[in-house]
Amino acid sequence: WLEEILQRTKRAIDTLQARADEFSQLRNVEHDAPQRIDELNAALMQLVGRLEQGQANLGGIEQEYTTSARERVDGVVKRATGRLEDLSAALNNARTAWGSGNQPSAALAIVQAETAQVDAEALVTRVETVKQRLATAQQELPQHIHQAEKDIDAARAMVDAGRSALQGPADRLDRVNKKIYSQMDAGPHDPSALTDELATAHDALSDPLGQAQSEDEKRAGAQARLDDLANRAAARIESVEDYVRANRNKVGSTTRTRLSEAQRFLNQAMDM
Repeated sequence: WLEEILQRTKRAIDTLQARADEFSQLRNVEHDAPQRIDELNAALMQLVGRLEQGQANLGGIEQEYTTSARERVDGVVKRATGRLEDLSAALNNARTAWGSGNQPSAALAIVQAETAQVDAEALVTRVETVKQRLATAQQELPQHIHQAEKDIDAARAMVDAGRSALQGPADRLDRVNKKIYSQMDAGPHDPSALTDELATAHDALSDPLGQAQSEDEKRAGAQARLDDLANRAAARIESVEDYVRANRNKVGSTTRTRLSEAQRFLNQAMDM
């Protein structure tokens, strides 16, 4: 019983400390409220201008790539616009509350506005860099295909040596490769979507292939696979981060913790 009482007491103290820290932060916000409101207004104007310019630079994506690439970009634009609207609404609430002398409500609205600003900044940056990221995906796609072909050849060699379990994943990856070659030859395509499709099929072969390979063969291909997997993992983490930012009020702390752990594991892998 004594141990349980001590644990409950500690949890209560931790909760009170967290609340005390939150109240302290809000008091700081109240103290600087007019300055923060001005800074947020300037940030809002700048972000709106950047988003408009970013959208203006998106012309021709559906011709250079495909409609699906444009639709994905439009989704990011929509989320950025939504967070800018949230920023504007919170900023108006802060002004109204401060003008009426309701300083605590003004502080809460400022915190909400600053959160929306951070999210909008990230999303606007993605809109601004979308052409560069599509170009990078286009440039790197042949490298991913080449690595997939090497793994297909290695898997089929092992199938001939009795590793029959590799036959199915190798054949599926080969079909995806051929489909990608066909779409690339046909004209405009979405390199990001093709990369994702290739990654899914490649992952299904990489694990059993890695288990089947000898230690010497593992060492020879490990670095190339690590770079390939790390790039895909980084892209997926970035995509999840976008979703979390856009749905901050719907995503719990457990999801954010797991996302942070995924980024930490990726950083550790890149440092190896």
